[in-house]
Amino acid sequence: NIEDTKKDINIIHLADIHFSINTKTSQLDEIKKMIYVNNPDYIMITGDLVDDSSIIKNKYKIVELVSFLSDISEIAPVIISLGNHDILVNSDKLFFKKLNELNNIYVLDDDVYVDEYVYVAGFTLPNNYYYNIEHDESVRVLLEYLTEQKKILKRKSRGLVGIALIHSPICLTKKEVLDKLSGFDLILSGHTHGGMIPEFMDRFFPKNIGLIAPNKKLIPDVARGRMDKYVKNSGKL
Repeated sequence: NIEDTKKDINIIHLADIHFSINTKTSQLDEIKKMIYVNNPDYIMITGDLVDDSSIIKNKYKIVELVSFLSDISEIAPVIISLGNHDILVNSDKLFFKKLNELNNIYVLDDDVYVDEYVYVAGFTLPNNYYYNIEHDESVRVLLEYLTEQKKILKRKSRGLVGIALIHSPICLTKKEVLDKLSGFDLILSGHTHGGMIPEFMDRFFPKNIGLIAPNKKLIPDVARGRMDKYVKNSGKL
């Protein structure tokens, strides 16, 4: 039960930084200032830290991203899960393994971070979840993948807040998916870029509805904001 946590927890949640050759250090500095002001206990990044793996090979530009992550890790633990832009081939994982060696930075590639307050599981959704013959995000692939993740789905200790980091929220309102994630109190995602809604149109799109989803579907109903979790046997979200 999330009410049983030993203290109030302040989390800064970031997603879809999409660091690239065009990212300005001033943009990273703005994020850094916001984090300093809010003084979080944890900083959680749910995927698409980089725009594509070519930037990882740019040894001059990538220093800016590593410096940014190192700076914010002095404020609080930085816990990162991976998105579809981060990992296209297995060799891309080498950069993230190196990040994991830095102080207070934890890259969760189907792995967990545990301390005396939280149990955080970072799920790396497989490429065929995003890219498949149906050209849609696949509930079937997601369920098969989650079935294989028994090690990280099982909470190790009572009294910890369980947090799942899953890059895409598109299929997370399906009951059969949420049943597999029932051990978690909070699920954090990114991927949808707030439904791609310009600020001046925000009032025309209530609650979680967006303009377009990453799979090119118009008016997606899981695109932004907060959604209450499925409560078992209640039939409600």
